[in-house]
Amino acid sequence: HRTTRVLRRCRKYGDDARKWIEDRNCTFEALISDIIMPGISGVEVARLFRSRFAHERIVLMSGYAQDEIGPIEELPPDIRFVQKPLTSQMLSNALTA
Repeated sequence: HRTTRVLRRCRKYGDDARKWIEDRNCTFEALISDIIMPGISGVEVARLFRSRFAHERIVLMSGYAQDEIGPIEELPPDIRFVQKPLTSQMLSNALTA
């Protein structure tokens, strides 16, 4: 499935996610991103996503300790954070919060 391939690639490389958001005329229901990625960070991807998609949900996640990713409380209030490892229920809750 084409969408699955794109999502798999974007989940590994922040620059691919940035290009996808900038270069495609697509609609999205949500952004789910790791914070730490090669290239551009998940926080930067989220900011770009928010500038193009003002009302869609954003969930960022990380398995790193908070001192490695920065203060979570500094994220905008409309961006949800989930600590890895996570369950599908945790992700679902973050998307519907």
